[in-house]
Amino acid sequence: MSKNPAFLFYPNDWNRDMEEYPLEIQGAWIVLLCKLWWSETRGEATKSLSEWARILREKNKKTKEILEFFQKKNISNIIFLDNQSSNQNITIISRRMVKDNRISELRRQVGKLGGNPGLLKIKENSENLVNQTNNQNNQSPVPVPITVTNKEINKEKYGEFENVFLSDDEIKKLEEKHGEHGKTDRIEKLSSYIASKGKKYKSHYATILTWDRKNNPTPTVVPKKQQTVEDMYSND
Repeated sequence: MSKNPAFLFYPNDWNRDMEEYPLEIQGAWIVLLCKLWWSETRGEATKSLSEWARILREKNKKTKEILEFFQKKNISNIIFLDNQSSNQNITIISRRMVKDNRISELRRQVGKLGGNPGLLKIKENSENLVNQTNNQNNQSPVPVPITVTNKEINKEKYGEFENVFLSDDEIKKLEEKHGEHGKTDRIEKLSSYIASKGKKYKSHYATILTWDRKNNPTPTVVPKKQQTVEDMYSND
């Protein structure tokens, strides 16, 4: 990836999102933005807790408190990995930087093709329409059944990048189980992960459930032995 000397800064967004927080939080976020800009995956980086602490020049405990604050206030997407480790790996994602980089990359690719992506798309669709019309004129019309999938009917786009598809029923279940904040937090994490990694999942709802099980494993419950009649009177 080419290394640009500067990244975009949005004063209005900064004042809206950060003005109520102390300078400690504002300064930490600026430092992290610089590191995310130079990351191999622009806008996203995964490092151990001690590595993030060295970047912020803070102790591990204080660094974790700062990152947990970012997560709680939804300043950025913070994914805590290896929860059992004292020096766990932590992924930090700047949603704005990932989005800007994606747009910049798209423009760069379109520039190589020598045209506006919208115009290229219109040209392609026009050619397909002409070919389709010619084929229809040469053939007898045959009725074709139209099939609408459940996904098209029931699932809506969610998340910062509008790439998480969930049905009304799935949204309701997430909200009942985790509350409004917990539901939104899980959707945003998945949205940023898909945008940064280009991952594809058959079911986004199932993916969220799988992540929950990994991060919060259910403790093993030993079944209680059923009491028999002999047991009831064995101490008499």
